[in-house]
Amino acid sequence: MDEQRVGTLLYAGAAALLAIVGVVFAVRPGGPAPWAYALVALGIVFLGLSSSPRVREHDAYNALGAATATGVCVVAYLRSGVLFVGILVVFSTIGTLVELYNWRAGTTYLRL
Repeated sequence: MDEQRVGTLLYAGAAALLAIVGVVFAVRPGGPAPWAYALVALGIVFLGLSSSPRVREHDAYNALGAATATGVCVVAYLRSGVLFVGILVVFSTIGTLVELYNWRAGTTYLRL
């Protein structure tokens, strides 16, 4: 099995698993947390898009991943207000800006 097909299956499986977690979360007893649905939705959209080799090979894919991480951190911070999550928002925003620069300039600066 080639690497591209494995990546497609892994991302599609992860999106399906996250969707199952979202459904379980929705039907659990107790009050639902609407902000958690936003986190699950962001994850499903990103992983679903990532299951396409065309998306993964696009030059803007790393910027999309960094923006998704920033979105998850922002939603989590707005709901929790925890300082550590706020620090994650700052660092993920910087990472998104770096990836946007890398995408536009065709570079790989600060990429691990």
